[in-house]
Amino acid sequence: MKSIIIFSLIFTAMLKAEPYYRTGDYFDTDIAWDVIKKSTYSVPTDLYNIATTPFKNPLQTLGYLGIIGALVVVDKPVTTFYQESVEEPLDFYGFPTIYNSPITYGADGWLVFGTMAHYLGGFALGSEKSQVTSIMAMKAITYSYVISHLLLKAITGRNRPKDDLNNDNGSSSTDTTDPYDFGHIHSPTFESAQEGSAMPSFHVTMYFSVAKVYQEMYDNYWLPYTALAVIFASDIKGHNHWVSDMVAGGIVGTFIGTQIVSSYKSNNEDKTGFSLVPLRNGLALSYTY
Repeated sequence: MKSIIIFSLIFTAMLKAEPYYRTGDYFDTDIAWDVIKKSTYSVPTDLYNIATTPFKNPLQTLGYLGIIGALVVVDKPVTTFYQESVEEPLDFYGFPTIYNSPITYGADGWLVFGTMAHYLGGFALGSEKSQVTSIMAMKAITYSYVISHLLLKAITGRNRPKDDLNNDNGSSSTDTTDPYDFGHIHSPTFESAQEGSAMPSFHVTMYFSVAKVYQEMYDNYWLPYTALAVIFASDIKGHNHWVSDMVAGGIVGTFIGTQIVSSYKSNNEDKTGFSLVPLRNGLALSYTY
């Protein structure tokens, strides 16, 4: 018995693997309902991780805030350069609007409806991974809207830059040439308000959160981030942000996407390996698969 216990102790291990994604029949409703249930069950973990992780990693959080703060200091010359060297050359093209709503106007609709099409394709082909990924992407869009558009914009209350900082021209009376024009705090609004709505960029938050989901799930940087760049460049002048607003949006969006994938995988990870099971007269080696 002692030799068995020693043998068990030596070979005891617990290996954590990626969730196993099934491929079922065409229009496999069993897989579809299972994906919906798992994605719904992971929502509390999503929200908990999003709310607590910045406080659990204070140095990293302060580092990102420092980057954003440093960009605010140089925002006027950097944003002026961005308007003249990036926005102006790309101002010639834009995606047509599929459906006019706050989150589907212009290029946004191509992202939203493209994600929905990915889900329907995954359902038609019985692909669990496609369905999981597209639902994660829809959650990323939703969380981005709540966190960036409804909450953070209301808290920072920063005014947007004038369309043409170099010539002091703006399309709105609330547009400014002052990068320190914060503090226009307001209640969360579902409308696309102009005053106090610069930081962070909701669109950049949304694009980066979705791109991060696809990058994590398919282990590919090129496709999701190339698609992000193409979508963002559409109607690029319409975004009307300081550069630091967009960087802040990219950081928040990447964070949201990372937490969504992490919480789903942690809730559904495949625990495979050896473990010890206590018995009345000793220990037994158990293998879980």
